[in-house]
Amino acid sequence: MLRKRIETVSMGETAADIAVLDARRMRNKSYMRRWRANAKRRDRERVRRVARYSELKSLAARPESQKTDHEGTEGVCMICRRRPPVREITRLRVCESAPGGFEKVLIPYCGEC
Repeated sequence: MLRKRIETVSMGETAADIAVLDARRMRNKSYMRRWRANAKRRDRERVRRVARYSELKSLAARPESQKTDHEGTEGVCMICRRRPPVREITRLRVCESAPGGFEKVLIPYCGEC
């Protein structure tokens, strides 16, 4: 299914280029759906995320004097950790007690990264 193209066509971009781009996007989308449907990969991703969360949790437990500049600060984007946030976005976090295994978390976002 081809999607509607809202953006304007740039100079030098032909209908054939657009068709090739749309076909590639559809292939990528179907590949990722098949990849995510694999139970072994899903479990491996869950283990990786839980390990990363526990690592971050141990970093947060360190005393303030041992933290680096960007750790634990409230006034920065939680993705790039450089710019001030302009809004909060929703991300999923692994949670064993939540239905489906994930819960929504709000994080500060700068809108540029």
